[in-house]
Amino acid sequence: MNMIDLKIGQEISNEQLTKIFEVGNMGGMRKSLKNNLLVLISDPYKGFYTDRWDGNVLYYTGTGKIGDQKLEKQNADLAESIKTGLQIHLFEVFNPKKYFYHGKVRFTGELLKEKQKDIEGKNREVIIFPLEKIEHNYLVELEYLKHKENLSDSEINSKSSTEIKQLLDNYKPKPPSKRLISSIFYERNSILKEYVKRRADGKCELCNCNAPFLDNKGNPFLEVHHIIWLSRNGEDSIENTVALCPNCHRKMHILEDKNDMEKLLRISK
Repeated sequence: MNMIDLKIGQEISNEQLTKIFEVGNMGGMRKSLKNNLLVLISDPYKGFYTDRWDGNVLYYTGTGKIGDQKLEKQNADLAESIKTGLQIHLFEVFNPKKYFYHGKVRFTGELLKEKQKDIEGKNREVIIFPLEKIEHNYLVELEYLKHKENLSDSEINSKSSTEIKQLLDNYKPKPPSKRLISSIFYERNSILKEYVKRRADGKCELCNCNAPFLDNKGNPFLEVHHIIWLSRNGEDSIENTVALCPNCHRKMHILEDKNDMEKLLRISK
């Protein structure tokens, strides 16, 4: 594989990245003198840098793990890229050890400064580079972001309450990261949805409890659930569809309990 073959949205290994761009195999900023390019990697699993998105612009934290960051080496290369014509290629890590290619980006020309923690936990000033994607005709799939969030949640969940408190004490609110995403929307049959809700007659078909409240039209509020998800090739059919209270609906999506699935399949048939 070479740079011409590499497509936006493709995930590659660190070894492939190194060979394709002829750069080193470590670091978040990797320069190739031979190819006059700089590879940037936004990796939340490294822990020392905090990057955030705003639409098609990534606010990328410069390099330097200890103390205030300085405008030297790769930081200087990136800041001067508009003048020098240095190509900037951006990767993001959604899954550890895999690199998602965003294509070429351009530095907008406006340097920002922020306060962040360094690798030793001390306050320091970092350089923020706003980077705009050059190709805007693609979107990140929602599943990538969900997976990234789940991994982050799992990591935080493993920490003690004391560690959580320390992290909160050091947390400084910032604008939320906002991203344009791509997702598949499955159209559901309106007649089928109404039939299933009427079949349930105001009771959740899993726990058999009354709907928790009435909607703004005075109808018992139940949610339509596909026992075998449409995203897993389940049918939009009476036999695969039930009406659940919000609590049981979330339970089915989180636990996917086989006994519950068998019970619902018996009811739906």
